[in-house]
Amino acid sequence: IRKIIGISFLILIFISGCALYKKAEAPRVQVPPSFKNSNKFTAPNLNPNWWQNFSDPKLNQLVAIALKNNLSYLIALKNIQIARTYIMENASALFPQAGLSYNYSRTSQSLNMGSKVTTNSLYNLHQLNGTVSYEIDVWQSISNSIRQANASFKASIADSNTVKLTLISNIVATYYQISALNSNLD
Repeated sequence: IRKIIGISFLILIFISGCALYKKAEAPRVQVPPSFKNSNKFTAPNLNPNWWQNFSDPKLNQLVAIALKNNLSYLIALKNIQIARTYIMENASALFPQAGLSYNYSRTSQSLNMGSKVTTNSLYNLHQLNGTVSYEIDVWQSISNSIRQANASFKASIADSNTVKLTLISNIVATYYQISALNSNLD
């Protein structure tokens, strides 16, 4: 019965040490090989800041103001910094942990000689304690936490890009709708 309890205990320790991690996967989009109404457009010198291709300084100014002041976009950028911090925090577990502490105490020893108590001497005690520890990542729990943090970091970047693109495209569309309405009013 001791063997069964010992084996059960070892199996329990083995199972509890396993860390489950599933790699994040981006959804696959099936793109058709050709489109019914496709454009034959190639522009190798196209500006990645696509709204600047309209050469409209007022539009460029509006986009710059929106990117500077839009809370959703600023939060998305902060989420990238937070995710980067989590990567460093999880990666720090791969390094040895060191600690150092200092304690000081002062005591006085009293001697009891019959009815007379005398203080003999003072003792100063200085203690310096140091510790170093290192966790071997046998169960890959640290590596999995780093992979998870990297996946969150990449997701934060993708979220930030989505927020930025949505913001800019809404501004450009609204700007040109207002411009078209103004030209109709004139």
